Amino acid sequence: MKLGQAHVRLQNLPDTTDIRDIRVNDDHIGTLIAVQGIVRKATDVRPKITEAAFECQRCGMMSYIPQGDGDFQEPHECQGCERQGPFQFDFDQSNFVDSQKIRVQESPEGLRGGETPQSIDINLVDDITGKVTAGDHVTVTGILHIEQQSSGNQKTPVFDYYMEGVSVTVEDEVEYIDECPSCGMLFLGMTPAEFREKHDRDPLNVLYVFPRGSR
Repeated sequence: MKLGQAHVRLQNLPDTTDIRDIRVNDDHIGTLIAVQGIVRKATDVRPKITEAAFECQRCGMMSYIPQGDGDFQEPHECQGCERQGPFQFDFDQSNFVDSQKIRVQESPEGLRGGETPQSIDINLVDDITGKVTAGDHVTVTGILHIEQQSSGNQKTPVFDYYMEGVSVTVEDEVEYIDECPSCGMLFLGMTPAEFREKHDRDPLNVLYVFPRGSR
């Protein structure tokens, strides 16, 4: 791996921030925070362009345009002949990274009666994509940002929170075995949060087994 492809993946921050407690006035925007919860949605991993290459069809000069999260950017003027194109997009000379978006929702435990779990969307790129699936209990560290909402073609005064993920840690699963004598149902491979949620709905006599070395 080239040094330019290396990433610093910070994790295990001393404190985590509850998703429902994220506030603009608390100077969270633009800072590194960690949130915990359950993955409710995970998109497929898809290529995302970071630098687009264009060849001038008049003189053959290549232009390299950095790409962000907004609209696809194209060159306005050739740096060689100083003409305004036309330009041909060059896939082979462009740079791409793997990208994925996940939605992390508060765990049900700790919520007061009647409270609706809140969630936050998180953008993941490169080597931390494809590591989680819906239902995983995770801790995500990343930079908090805001994005303006829109209604049709009109922008609104309301903004949404989102994160640019830096690292993702999946909590160890604890294997729970339900020994209910009436139904014989087995609950296997659930996280503690998922188990408590099911148990609160249908309290049964439960034998739970912790992974070796976890106690």
